[in-house]
Amino acid sequence: MARVATAALNRKILEKAGELFQKQGYAATTIKQIATASGCTNAALYYHFSGGKEHILREVIRGMVGENIDFVAAEIPATTLEELLHGLSKRIGVVLPRIASRINWLLLEFPSLPEAEQTFLRQRLQQIHDIFEAHIRRFVPDETTADRLAWVVYSAFIGYQQIFGNMDMQHTVDFPREDYGAFLASVLKPDSAMID
Repeated sequence: MARVATAALNRKILEKAGELFQKQGYAATTIKQIATASGCTNAALYYHFSGGKEHILREVIRGMVGENIDFVAAEIPATTLEELLHGLSKRIGVVLPRIASRINWLLLEFPSLPEAEQTFLRQRLQQIHDIFEAHIRRFVPDETTADRLAWVVYSAFIGYQQIFGNMDMQHTVDFPREDYGAFLASVLKPDSAMID
C-alpha cells in the first residue's frame, strides 16, 4: 500500500511541477510551490526527488518524451519511403498536439535552463531523431541521407505545430495536418533531388 501511495505522490509532484513550469517558468517556480501544489511537504518532495528542482525537471522531460516514444518507435508498415513518411507523419500528428504546450515552454525556457538540463533535453531530442532515422534508413542509400532526412521531418513537424497549432494559422490557411503529412511525404520521396 505504501508503494502505491509513493508512486501516486511521485506522479502528482511531476504533474504539478510540469503545470507550474509551463505557467510561470522553470526559474520562477520554487520547490515550496511544487510541494504545496502536490499536497506534500518540502521534505517529502526531497525524499522523492533528492536532486530537487533540477531532478524534477529531468523527470518531467523524461515523461514528456517517454510517454510518446514507444508510439513513434513502433514499426510502420511501408514498402516505400513515401509510405513510411506518410505513416510517420500520421503518428507525429497524433503525438504533437498532446505535448505541444510542454514543447512550447521548453523552447522558451531552454536558454535559461541549467546546462545539465539543456544537455539532458538535447539527448532526449536526439533519441527521437534516432528513431526517425532508423525508420528512414530502410529506404535510403546511406546513413548521412537518413540522418539529414530525419532532421528535416522532425523539424518540419515541430514547425507545422508551431505555426498551425500554436499560432492558429489553420483559420487563415487551409492546410490540415493530414494534407501536410501527405505533401511532405510526396516532396521527400526517393526520386526527389534532395535524396539523390
